[in-house]
Amino acid sequence: METENLIPTEEIERAIAIVETHRSPESKKETFLVLAALNLLNAAVKKPHHGKASYGFIKVRALVLLEHLIKHSHDALVEKIYYDTQNKCAYFRCYGMLLSFHGVYGVHSTLKDFASSRENVPLGWDGVHKQTIASELMKAAEKNYSEKMDISGEIVQLTNLARKRSVAVKLKRKRRTDKPFKHDGK
Repeated sequence: METENLIPTEEIERAIAIVETHRSPESKKETFLVLAALNLLNAAVKKPHHGKASYGFIKVRALVLLEHLIKHSHDALVEKIYYDTQNKCAYFRCYGMLLSFHGVYGVHSTLKDFASSRENVPLGWDGVHKQTIASELMKAAEKNYSEKMDISGEIVQLTNLARKRSVAVKLKRKRRTDKPFKHDGK
């Protein structure tokens, strides 16, 4: 087990508390904080000892957030949202960073109406695994929320870090699927 990849229980509990307390964000900073918390939980649930994090909790809260943002689209709480009805995936672009959550199912008219509207313009995944920077992103979002600061520079740095870690994740997956080289003695 790779203990360096585990997310500390305190961070998981803090992320759950943030998602629970900020169900209806009123600012872009608050929305980004909730997105970062959901991203951290999404990363944590894939690892052993993830505490109280669960897919059910994450998917329901992502749906609640998506519907809130649809209802408050005029408030500029994010730059863009998109719901992929075929893959049941919610995409959020906030401070230039794209975060996505799969398995988000909704039956309410708010989501159905948005999904079939002209505002629901596809956002493709950027190929960068944000879960690889879950802890760093959460800390940046908390700092951004509690202080008056321009987070754009930090977002660029975190995106670059996630891009590097994404490449490492892809290489690790590739190594697991590659067959060992057999030398035939010639």
